[in-house]
Amino acid sequence: MDYREGNTVSIKLTEILQKKMRFTAIMQQIFGVLMVICGVITCFGLITAIIGVAAIMAAVKLFQLGSCLNLACRS
Repeated sequence: MDYREGNTVSIKLTEILQKKMRFTAIMQQIFGVLMVICGVITCFGLITAIIGVAAIMAAVKLFQLGSCLNLACRS
């Protein structure tokens, strides 16, 4: 395998895999929203604000990952 070709991965998308990918994408988006809420609540404390901000940033990335996975399973 030549690593200079690019980062392309091709898989055969079956119906079962597509359903499982959609479920995973939806769950990632739900947990992303819940994690943002928990991060905001954690930011109320002065010392725990560091943990809250990190949790919010991770939650946004998790939500974006769910959106990208949802787009990937639609194609």
